[in-house]
Amino acid sequence: MSFRSRLIVAFVAMTTITLGVSFAAIYIAVHRSEMAQLDSALIAEAREEAMEIASLGGETLVIGEGPGPIVDDIGPLTKYAALYREDGSVLDTTDTFEGKPPALKEMTSGSYQPFNLRLDEELRGVLAPIVGTDSTLLLAAPRAHLEQDSRFLWRTLLLLLVVGTLASFALASWVIRRLTVEHQIIAGVVRSVASGDLERRVPIARSSGGLAQLGRDINEMIERLRLLLDTQRRFIAHASHELRSPLSLLYGEISLALRRPRTSEEYREALAAAEESTRELRDLAEELLDLARFGSDALPRDGSTSLGELIESALRSPQALHPNRSIELTIDDRERPVRGHPGALRRMLENLILNGLAHSPEGGTLRILTMREGDELRIFLADSGPGVREEDRQRIFEPFYRGSIERGGEREGTGLGLAIARDIARSHRGEIELMRENPYSAGALFCVKLPLEN
Repeated sequence: MSFRSRLIVAFVAMTTITLGVSFAAIYIAVHRSEMAQLDSALIAEAREEAMEIASLGGETLVIGEGPGPIVDDIGPLTKYAALYREDGSVLDTTDTFEGKPPALKEMTSGSYQPFNLRLDEELRGVLAPIVGTDSTLLLAAPRAHLEQDSRFLWRTLLLLLVVGTLASFALASWVIRRLTVEHQIIAGVVRSVASGDLERRVPIARSSGGLAQLGRDINEMIERLRLLLDTQRRFIAHASHELRSPLSLLYGEISLALRRPRTSEEYREALAAAEESTRELRDLAEELLDLARFGSDALPRDGSTSLGELIESALRSPQALHPNRSIELTIDDRERPVRGHPGALRRMLENLILNGLAHSPEGGTLRILTMREGDELRIFLADSGPGVREEDRQRIFEPFYRGSIERGGEREGTGLGLAIARDIARSHRGEIELMRENPYSAGALFCVKLPLEN
């Protein structure tokens, strides 16, 4: 059952219950009111008749055949009367009982306490003692009119309940459909997105209040999902491309070597080329595994190392690979503890240092300096390369992305270093940013932000 249907059913159910309880209360109140009027008229008539009978000795009824007690809402009623001795024998009775009045012992109500009688028809009666005698008067009136009024009222209220339920259903359907039209639009957009249409958006112009904010949140979620899927597709495409190149070279070298007999020197050259392609494949596979591992939440962060030791360990491999570039290092507190996975943090800095040295020219300098700002440790890396173009800034941390400068040159690398570095920083509740302004050099300036533990 849809949300709209549940709202309609709930509204109609509450309305029906409310009307039902109200109509039941009305029925009970009206029925009791009419019964009270009949009882009051019976008691008054019985008192009057008992006084007249007492004045005549208490042995004979003096009730005429005229109309009985008058009830405001019903009118005059037929009188049923009988006079009994104390032993229960009948002294006199009206013709309305047709000679068969009820036995006195069957009527256990007290004096002037109305009660129901069931003979050939439903009666309402009252017993009245005759003053000065041992006689008792039974005065009764039919309840048929009262029961007819009750049945008519019951049928009327039941009809009104049915009409009210149908009217509430029609009104609820109209109102709830108008109120939930925006919910239906949002639900339709979500279903379209679930089926793969990531271009659908919730129209915000026709929404207001909380629904407008919900629409904006859903649109933002869809946009992020689209970007995530686009990034995933690009990642797969780039990974396939990066794997294809060394595989093609490896296949080509092996095929060429097996095509005809060769000298040992030629075989050595073919094997060397195959080894280089295999090394590239191994490096790429390791980089992909690192990207998956460092980007997960499973990385332990309960280790600790000093800031100076961390940076110095990260410098060893890059310095060996780029001996013609220099590094200018400024550490504000070498003994400051850095909490996290030491190997992952070293890999993060190593990737950033390799990136900076690779983009710096021969004889260039990479400046590294650290400082504390509030509860953060900040590590700045400023290279002396050409910097990052504006069109590359937004995508520089994407896996396999190479900037326009790199695409035009012959720099080696898998294009995963910065992506891995950023994932490591984020797994430690930190971040890596590419700064817009570089006061230290004309190249790129990266800033690593890591939270400091108290």
